[in-house]
Amino acid sequence: MQNILLPFVLLALLASSLIPTFIERRSKKASSIFATAVLCALFAIAVYAASSGGQSYFLFSVPFLGEASLFADGMSFIFIISSLGISAAVSGFAVLAEGGAVKRGFFTLFMLYVAALLGIFGSSNLILLFIFFELMLVASWLIIGFWGGQNRSAVSLKYFLYTEFGALLLLAGILLLGSSIGTFDMLAIGTDHAITSGVYLGAALIFAGVLVKCASFPFHSWLPDTYSEAPYALTAVMSFSTMAVGGYVLMRVFQSFVPSILSDNALTTALAIFGLINISYGGVIAIKQDDLKRLLAYSSISQVGYMFIGIASGSSLGFLGVAIWSLAHGLSKSSLFMISGLYRKELGTDKLSEMGGLSRKMPMTSSILFASFMSACGIPPFLGFWGELLIFLAFISSSIGAGFDAFKLAIGVIAIASSVITVGYSLWAVRRSLFGELPEGLQNASDPPVVTILPLAILTSSLVAISLLPYLITSLFWVFVP
Repeated sequence: MQNILLPFVLLALLASSLIPTFIERRSKKASSIFATAVLCALFAIAVYAASSGGQSYFLFSVPFLGEASLFADGMSFIFIISSLGISAAVSGFAVLAEGGAVKRGFFTLFMLYVAALLGIFGSSNLILLFIFFELMLVASWLIIGFWGGQNRSAVSLKYFLYTEFGALLLLAGILLLGSSIGTFDMLAIGTDHAITSGVYLGAALIFAGVLVKCASFPFHSWLPDTYSEAPYALTAVMSFSTMAVGGYVLMRVFQSFVPSILSDNALTTALAIFGLINISYGGVIAIKQDDLKRLLAYSSISQVGYMFIGIASGSSLGFLGVAIWSLAHGLSKSSLFMISGLYRKELGTDKLSEMGGLSRKMPMTSSILFASFMSACGIPPFLGFWGELLIFLAFISSSIGAGFDAFKLAIGVIAIASSVITVGYSLWAVRRSLFGELPEGLQNASDPPVVTILPLAILTSSLVAISLLPYLITSLFWVFVP
């Protein structure tokens, strides 16, 4: 259905991203408030657009590249709404926690980063998707390089080299896949295509690019350093986008171009193996971290593994699990990274060895931290439970369904058992930070004003509300995704 709402949201965000640069010369607080207001308004419009049904808006047609449109079905809308909602909460927290004292130019690049996410989730043409992918990388690279920590120069260079390498792999895969099929336009695909050598190699290169983008083992070393040095506002959104973009690209490409490729046992087994390795490796390394922010970074590597296993199921149920898991991951990790930033600002540290007993001094913040970790563990009634349940249910079903696959079934069983590692590092972090003896240097610790942590409370409440009302997600997904 032709509808102007989706391009309006994207174009409004792109155009308004320039405004903070001009108004912050008079008031930095005004620029940050403006950015938050725009993101909140566009979030509301996106929710309304989703209620109107699937949408497509023609942009242009170019020889060889085909037509390009902005479109959204149920899958796209889940990621678009999530991006705007999480970004609005993060921006609002930055305003309230920092009092608007954000360095000049930050919100311009921050809004461009969010706009790039919307472009990725709304592009019908793979070349257009890649352009937005590049915009996302450049915007985040500049934010880290300008406003990162003490090692920002080295870390931003490492981040750029890794992610640009992943982008080039993605581009090579897109060009090969599109050339083999004859179009780059996902909306022009009417039927499944034969899996030729070109199609298979193109899909493999796209998968390799996603491995780098998602910081999957063994391409993960950029992520802990980047998350540690990046401003917490960017890290909070990146914690969502790192998983969501990779998962969305794989699901969209496979579903739209060659759905039958997910019946290829070699590919799905490779996806599942990478998933199992990430769950185990990232979780074990996370347990060893003393710095809360680095613990969260390694736990993100671990949780990417669940996404790979969901896609390896090759089913709509698994895709739904990935969408829910990505949303739950974004809501919980955004809160945790913002709490880490709050600890550094208010307590002077986020090292677990230097904290303890904070539940008595900071009960509201501690409750949010505990709830976010429980969602990451897949504990009901938090949203992470449904994502993890559907992912494993879909994968196990695919292993014993049409053709019994003992090896894949073993991977699924080991992955389920390995999820206890997630519980381990989560409870270990909660125990060391919230309970035990309160260090002398933290005797004056206290919760920030209620209004300051309101964005965090909204994110955490959403973990429970959506879990108790799964219709909010499933109705949208199942109506539009076959």
